[in-house]
Parts: sequence; C-alpha cells; structure tokens
Amino acid sequence: MGHYRSLWISDLHLGTAGCKADCLLDFLRTHESDTLYLVGDVIDAWRLRKSWYWPQAHNDVVQKLLRRVRKGTRVVYVPGNHDEPLRDYVDLAFGGIEVVEEAVHVTADGKRLLVIHGDLFDGVIRHAKWLARLGDTAYTLILELNHWFNHVRVRMGFPYWSLSQYLKHKVKNAVSYISDFESTLAYEARRRGFDGVVCGHIHKAEIRDIDGILYCNDGDWVESMTALGETHSGELVLIDWSHAARRASLAPRTPKSVRVPVRTGPRAPPGRRPCARAAADVSLQPEGLSMRILIVTDAAPPQVNGVVITLTTLARELGVLGHDVHFITPASFRTVPCPTYPEIRLALLPGAGVGRVFDQLRPEAVHIATEGPLGIAARRQCMRLGLPFTTSYHTRFPEYVRARAPIPRALTYAWLRRFHQRAARVMVPTASIRDELAARGFANTTVWPRGVDLARFSPDGAHADIGAGDGPVFAYVGRVAVEKNLRAFLDLDLPGRKVVVGDGPQLAQLRREYPQVRFTGAKDHADLAAWYRSADVFVFPSLTDTFGLVLLEALACGVPVAAFPVAGPLDVIGNSGAGALDGDLRAAALRALRIPRDKALSHARGFSWPAVARLFLGNLAPIAR
Repeated sequence: MGHYRSLWISDLHLGTAGCKADCLLDFLRTHESDTLYLVGDVIDAWRLRKSWYWPQAHNDVVQKLLRRVRKGTRVVYVPGNHDEPLRDYVDLAFGGIEVVEEAVHVTADGKRLLVIHGDLFDGVIRHAKWLARLGDTAYTLILELNHWFNHVRVRMGFPYWSLSQYLKHKVKNAVSYISDFESTLAYEARRRGFDGVVCGHIHKAEIRDIDGILYCNDGDWVESMTALGETHSGELVLIDWSHAARRASLAPRTPKSVRVPVRTGPRAPPGRRPCARAAADVSLQPEGLSMRILIVTDAAPPQVNGVVITLTTLARELGVLGHDVHFITPASFRTVPCPTYPEIRLALLPGAGVGRVFDQLRPEAVHIATEGPLGIAARRQCMRLGLPFTTSYHTRFPEYVRARAPIPRALTYAWLRRFHQRAARVMVPTASIRDELAARGFANTTVWPRGVDLARFSPDGAHADIGAGDGPVFAYVGRVAVEKNLRAFLDLDLPGRKVVVGDGPQLAQLRREYPQVRFTGAKDHADLAAWYRSADVFVFPSLTDTFGLVLLEALACGVPVAAFPVAGPLDVIGNSGAGALDGDLRAAALRALRIPRDKALSHARGFSWPAVARLFLGNLAPIAR
C-alpha cells in the first residue's frame, strides 16, 4: 500500500454512468495519505438533476471517504461547477469533510500551491453556461460509446483507450482551449504569489512548468483515472490507475435482467383491480442472479432517521449480494419544506422526473418506501405501466399528523389503506404492527424486520464527553419532535443525568424548558455509538414508532433499554430481559439500571442486516419483461 503526504483527486462525477467508481475504490484501498484533497466535480449535480443514477459503488466511494476522515485523514473538498450547490456551504464540514472555496497547500519542501477546481477561469462556464451544458450532454454520449468500444477492445486483448481524450488531443480548438486554460491558471497563481497551482476541470492530467510556475492537474476518474500525489520529501507525481479500467471494461454496464416464470396470484379482493403484469413467484428466482432494483423514498440524506439508515444499509447489503440498487430521492427535484417539519424537504411536482427514471432504468423490481410525493408519483407510474410493486410501512403517519393538526386518525388511515392496497406486498417491521394494520383493513402485509451494524455499534470504542456530574446517565437518541413523547422522559424524577442526542423541531423549545438536561443537537450517525456507550440506560418514551432502530443500536452497545410496553419495544425487547417495559416509565428506567450490559449485547446479536436484506429480496415482486 502506498502512503503519501498528500493526494489530490477530482472530477469523479459520481452520479453518472461514466464514473469509474470501481477503479477509484481500488485506488483508495491501496493509496493512503495524511491529507486528501477533493478538487471539484466529485458529485455531478448537473446529471442528477436530469435523471437519478446512484449505484452501490458510488455509495461505497462516499463511505470510503468518510472512513478516511474517521481514521484521521484530513479531507478537504473544493467544489467545482458540476457540484456548485456545495459552494453555498463553504467553511462548513460534513462528516468531518471540510468544504472550502479554495485551499492553500504547502509542500514538504516549502512550495505554496493554490488548490482550485478551475471552472472559474473557464470562459465557457462563466459566460455561456448553456453551451457548457450542451457540451456536457455530447460528452456523456461519447463516454457511453467509449464504454462499449473498450468492452470490445479488451475482449480482443487490447488495452483501455479513451476516445474522448483522443478527440481532445486531435481537435485543434480543443488543444488550444486546454493550453489557454493552463496558462490562465498559471498566471493567476503567479499574480497571487503562489509557487504553483493544482486544479482539475479539463480532464487532462499534467505536471509542467509554465514560465516558472508549477502547473498540476490531477486528471479525472471518467477517462484518465489519475491522481496527483505528494511524497514525504515534497515531490509531486502523477499516479496513473488506468490499468484498473481494463478489468472494469470486462464487465457489462448493468447486470443482466432476471427472467423468472410468472404465475397468477390469488384473486384480488373485491374493489381491487389486479396489476396488468402479475408479480413473479420469488421462490422461482434463480440463485445468484442480480436484479436492477429501484427504491423510491421521500426520506433521504441529509436526514438522519430510522428510515434513511434502514434504506442505506439495505442498499449496501443488496450490493454485497450482487444486486444493482437505484434510488429516487428528493435530491433530484425542486423541494419545499414539510409543513411543521421544515428540516424535511418534499419533492415538488415530481411526476415527470419519476417517469423519466422508470423509462431510462427499466427496473426489474420496484419498492416504494414512503407515502410522500415521490411515493405517490412512483405508485401512479407503476399503475400506469401495469408494473407490480411493493411498499413498506415505516411510520405511524396518522398519529404523527394527529399530533400536529386536528385531522382524525381514521381519515388518514383510510388514505394510507388506499395507497397500499395496490401493492403486491406491504412490508411492516414487526408482527404487532402487521396485526394492528390487519385490524384496520390492510391486506397483503408481511413482516420485514430491521438489523443493526454490529461492527459500528459495539461496547468497544470511544465514549462521548457527557460532562461533569455524578450518578447514572439516562439517554435518548433520535428526533426531537412532538410524536417522540420526549416530555414523558424529561419529566421523570431520576437519579444522575439526562442526555438527549438529536435534532428536530422541538429542540429549541425543550432546551429552554429543561435547562438541566444535556441537549447535544444533531450528531453524525457514525458518532452515535460513542454516545450510546456513555449511557447507563437508553430511555425510549415514544408511543408511535413502528420499530425503533435506535433500540437495536443501544442494545448493540451494551446499553439496556427502558420503554413503554407498546409496538416496537414489545417486538424488539419482548421477554428477552435486555430491557424493562412498564407503563410507569420511571420504574422501567430504574429496573433497566440493574440489567447486565452483556445481556443487552447478546440480544442485539440476533438481528443481522444480511438476513434482513435477504428477507427484503424474498418480499419483492419481480417484473416479468
């Protein structure tokens, strides 16, 4: 494994089919550094606005970068033109990744380098953005042709070769454009007193001297697969990783479609029209074949909640099993704040965009995870095309609505029943929720539980700084919102200290009302384990959660749970002895103090995400094409 003082990579274009994410992952696994610069166009917002494309490998790249931060690497993100929305967040950090307009790097031998993407010195980008977007579309077509061209070349024993790079070097105007760009960047570095400049943008890796100024371009991960590295002596070198593209070209762009026999299901209940295409019998799905799965969700990052954690972990596990997972999320649409919950953004009029994704992706299974605007649009699209689909019931939406507005629960349940009735299966997290929905007239429900990441959530590791104080620590982790019933916890007369970890619309109000309670605000999901470990009891006051993923996370960290005996805690804790359930929450909290931590951990080990992913696959309704 190579270790460098600094590394620079740019123009990853995550979110496009042209991104060589597998090659980049291979590079990151074998190259480490004290500092890693992401020099723009890391995420391609231009393409994502047109259509959503986010396979598991792209998610793996993001996770790999976040893991670098957790392991002590300084990661600096300088946005470019394709990820220009991030320029609104300069001088902030996301998951420990610093976002800056530009950076200054001093090499080991004392050279001062300006680090900048370079688009601000591109006349086309600055003065004719429409032309740049037109060029982006043409460039995408060339990359698509390049993929299949190299697929044939590799099969014939020839090495990887970039058609777009060849055209750049042969077309006179392109050569002139590159030369002008390089000279302009070198001039800017000299004008500002730097010894050199590091940039990206034009997808042409280069290290050369321009009139006494060191010009460095780290290339890209679409065509050249190159990075710039600084050795511990201060020498700058280009790292060519294009040999990995040869291996990647041996694989087709997307997995082959699954073809399964189709059987007619049971007669639809009265008043319910069957789908034009019947759901395939999942038991007949050939073992080991991959599926192109489309998951539609109104809950997505940067939200941190049980639904988001469940879906992102599910996608990772499905990727491990060889399936190609795609998401439709609000990130691809114009959004508006959710009434009474402005932290949640809802897609505005997403119907046409959702339809384009269906047409372009041609999914082999569709799962609608939420009942928001995207879920409604995807359901309508499936019904229009006659495609089977599955849904899931994550949230007691009627109770949430009733807590915020005088809308009868029966009315909201009637709407939800209508939403889910066309689904081949409605996945619910627990048996008690299944029974509760069946009593309300929901059909086709099946249990799909949740798991916990035992590698991330464990008793071993750092503890959070709770602050000064004596006695046991009673903690809550989750959204700070009215439906979580937090006052039932905060009003308890308990020894020791109370800690609330999370954000939400009630945070400011509860901070004022309970000054003796430690409110930490939002924490990155990767940091939550330290806060769980610091608690003696995890108190879960909610009466409306369908599962409560945080219960499993706390148990996996060896923290006993105190909760009301309602759906969610009843299903997760049951008679395991890993927690205390009581209508008197104070009594439950005091009893939980006496539960050994290893008993909580032992119970958590029975919840496996790989098993959850396989259950999800078994519940899907494959599309017969």
